[in-house]
Amino acid sequence: HALTLDDLDDPEALRRAFQGLMSEPLPADRPLWSLHLLGDGAGGRAVVLRFEHALADGSAMMQVLAALTDASPETVWREPAPEPLASPILAGVAAGYGAADLATDLARRSLDLARRPRRALGWGVLATRALGKLLFIPPDPESILRGRTDPANRVAWSDPIPLADIKAVGKALAATVNDVLLSAMSGGFRAYLLARGENPDRVSLRSLVPVDLRGGADASGLGNRFGLVFLTLPVDVADPAQRLRLLHQRMDAIKRTPEAWVSYGVLNGLGLVPRAVEKAGVRFFCTKATATMTNVRGPAQPRFMAGRRIERALFAVPHPGDLAIGMSIFSYAGQVSVTLNTAAAVIPAPQDIIAGFQADFRALNQAAGVEEKPARPTDIPRKQAAKMQKAAQHESPIAV
Repeated sequence: HALTLDDLDDPEALRRAFQGLMSEPLPADRPLWSLHLLGDGAGGRAVVLRFEHALADGSAMMQVLAALTDASPETVWREPAPEPLASPILAGVAAGYGAADLATDLARRSLDLARRPRRALGWGVLATRALGKLLFIPPDPESILRGRTDPANRVAWSDPIPLADIKAVGKALAATVNDVLLSAMSGGFRAYLLARGENPDRVSLRSLVPVDLRGGADASGLGNRFGLVFLTLPVDVADPAQRLRLLHQRMDAIKRTPEAWVSYGVLNGLGLVPRAVEKAGVRFFCTKATATMTNVRGPAQPRFMAGRRIERALFAVPHPGDLAIGMSIFSYAGQVSVTLNTAAAVIPAPQDIIAGFQADFRALNQAAGVEEKPARPTDIPRKQAAKMQKAAQHESPIAV
């Protein structure tokens, strides 16, 4: 679908167009994905790809992005290979192969644990504790960040942040890139609460954080392969550096448990039960959190589409169940962007949270003694410089 904007150079016009698409359900009578082209070409164009999360997780969609784009502006497009003929016999063989592969993997893991009984016992204790946490952790209390949602969404995104700056802050304060960004977002929520007369010291803001379980050797294929962990964001801590240290400690503690794998098993189990039971299970777990926050690593080098360089890429995660907040961290070509997708009925102004996030990140820069630099694309080899300059003369799309 092509949508014309009066001025794509106006960030607000792009945001409103994207926000409108986020509020439209995908048609149930068609394949659950859509591709939209925004803009009239005069001020650039933006490509928006929407898809049902059941089709693929973030890691899998990076494979789709790689297939849709090119590493060079002069890549020659080739006709795709013909689709294999549909066959119920072949489909059955493929399903059987997949089940056998999974059974073999489980058998191998079970044999490994049987050979190490002490390790197996320890893992069993940790898994039991993790399951207990998932089942018996109390619901997040009501706050202005929670409430009944509706189809209308509000979207806001941050200015691009150089990945090198985030790494420098993390190195100086002994934290990961993910820790730094989640801590700064905690500061954004704290500022949002204070500005509306809420006491953040009395608010529990627990987030569902997806954990990629594919591993580097299993990054191909569609579908979902992630677990979920519950992380309580320290919105009750005023000092940004102290907040980062506390969040890092909490994340480290979670990483030492099999919570992600246990939740992965629970999610798979929910997919096998009747729809009514599945919905009840989703609601049950969503009561225990206020937001969902995900981090997807995009291409490290610039990508091209139809010979034009993609200047910026954004990623927006849905807010499942009755959760009103979906936060996405996405890195592309040396820049990191944070996008908030919120339920309009609960949080009508997510840009205020983004403003607090950016202010808190600046405070972390100061605490770490890091000098902020303007965001710029990743350096590229000299051999590509001429091609890049040529491509820059054309309209540059933004992939959202």
